[in-house]
Amino acid sequence: MRLRLLLVTLGLSAWLGAFASTAFAHVSPDSQVTLHMRDRHVVAEIIIPASEYAYASGNVASNDAGALEQARSYLADRAAVTGLSGQVWNERIENLRFATVAGPRDLLATMIFIAPPEAASEPFLLNWSPVLDETADHFATILVDRFGDGRSPELVGMLRQGDTRIKVAYAEAGFAMRFGSAMRLGIDHILGGLDHLAFLAALLLAAPLIARNGRWASVRDKRGSLRSLVIVATGFTIGHSLTLVGVASSGLTLPSSLVEPAIAFTVLITAAHAIRPLFAGRELVVAVFFGLIHGLGFAGFIQQTEAELGRSIATLAGFNVGIEIVQVALLALFVPVLFWLESRSAYKPVRLVLAAVIAAASVYWIVSRVGILPA
Repeated sequence: MRLRLLLVTLGLSAWLGAFASTAFAHVSPDSQVTLHMRDRHVVAEIIIPASEYAYASGNVASNDAGALEQARSYLADRAAVTGLSGQVWNERIENLRFATVAGPRDLLATMIFIAPPEAASEPFLLNWSPVLDETADHFATILVDRFGDGRSPELVGMLRQGDTRIKVAYAEAGFAMRFGSAMRLGIDHILGGLDHLAFLAALLLAAPLIARNGRWASVRDKRGSLRSLVIVATGFTIGHSLTLVGVASSGLTLPSSLVEPAIAFTVLITAAHAIRPLFAGRELVVAVFFGLIHGLGFAGFIQQTEAELGRSIATLAGFNVGIEIVQVALLALFVPVLFWLESRSAYKPVRLVLAAVIAAASVYWIVSRVGILPA
C-alpha cells in the first residue's frame, strides 16, 4: 500500500513537473495574423515574435539579406490560402523585416493572397503553421478586418499545433460564431497558462483542510470538502470576471511587467498556504482578490488581440465561459482523485509534494518575470 501511494505521489508530481519544465525552457508569446478583406484579394499583416521564429526555424532573426531570404522561404512554405474546393490562391510577401513595435522584437511581414476568378468573394481556408509546427505551446490569433473603415478587427479563431487551418468568410460573423471563437480562445488561453492552472491546483489542494493552532490538523468529510472546493472556485470566478467587466467598461489595465510577476506571486502564496495555513477561514476572500489579479492577466491578453473583445458582449462572454469550462473540468477531475486519496490517508504526502513543486515553479516565474533570469 505504501509503495502504491508513493508511486501515485511521484507520478502526480512528475506530471506537474513536466509541465513546469516546459514552461522553464520555453515561454511562448503568440503570433498574430490580421486579414484585411479586399476585392479579389486578402492582405495579411503578420506579427511573429522574433525569438519564437528563431527557436522554431533555427534561423537567425536579423535584417541581413540572407536571414531575410530564409524568413521569406519559411513563411512561404507554411502559409497559404485555398478555396473550399482546393484552388490555391497566388501569394507574394512584402515588407518583410525584423523590428520592435512594442516590447521584444518581432518578425513583421505582409502577405498578399490573390483569389482565382472563380473563387472571388467566396469563403476560403487559411492554412497557417509558422512556429506552430515546431512548438506545441505556441498559438496564432487570427483577426479579420472586413470593412477597412477603422473599426477594430474581428476575432475569428486561434490556431495551434495540430489545428492549423481555419475557414474565413467575407460576410461578418454572427453572435454564435463570435461567441464560439472567443470561448475557444478562453479555453486555449488558460490551458496554455500554466501559472493560472497551478494557482487553481494549489487553491484546491488546501480547500478540504481544517486548521488548528496554525497547522493543518484534519480533512473535512466528503460533503464539506466538496462545498469548500466549490466556494474557492467560485471566488476565483467572481474575481477574474469582475476584472474583465472593469476592463470592458474602462479599457484600462495594468502593464504586464507588473501583472505577470503579481500572478506568479499569488501562485507562491497559495502553494505555501497548501503546505501550512496562511489564510485559513478566509479562502473565499483571498480567492476573489487573487482572481482580480489573474483577471488582469486575462484582460491584458484580450487587449493584445486588438479585437472587439472588450466591447462585444458575445466575445467577452465567450472568453469568460471558455475560462470557466476549464475551471469546471479541473474541479471535476480533482474531486474524484481527492476523495480517493482521502480514503487511503494519502492526501498529506501528495499535497505536500505537489505544493512544493508548484511553489518551486512560482519562484522561477517570479524571478524570470522581473528580469532576474531570462524568461
